[in-house]
Amino acid sequence: MSLGMSNGYLVAYFHTQNSFTESFIKHLQLIARSLLMRIKLIVSVWGHAILHAPTLIYIKPTSYHKFSPLQLVFDHEPNIFHIRIFGCAVYVSIYPQRINIDPQRKLGKYIRFESPSIIKYLELLTNDSFMT
Repeated sequence: MSLGMSNGYLVAYFHTQNSFTESFIKHLQLIARSLLMRIKLIVSVWGHAILHAPTLIYIKPTSYHKFSPLQLVFDHEPNIFHIRIFGCAVYVSIYPQRINIDPQRKLGKYIRFESPSIIKYLELLTNDSFMT
């Protein structure tokens, strides 16, 4: 019994059937590539740049509207106080592991935010990513 829906099968790698998706993926890749080239980070951060790109797309006004997509959906300006510049320097507290003479903070590179109070950063010496 059909309820007015039919199955549609897509042919893999056939661009006329998924042009919007491919165009959005190209847009994400273009933004991520420019983010990585600007800060000169290692290629393993590529995934974090791809995950940071939609945030930039959603908060930026489009050429069709003077408002951002988030502002069009929610009817108010998006709160962007927690967004940092991708690859900027962050100083992370190392309080639990230090003694009085040791430094209180270590330097890292910002690569992503998980929530307004939790960020993900790249440690410069080991190139490992951590959350704080």
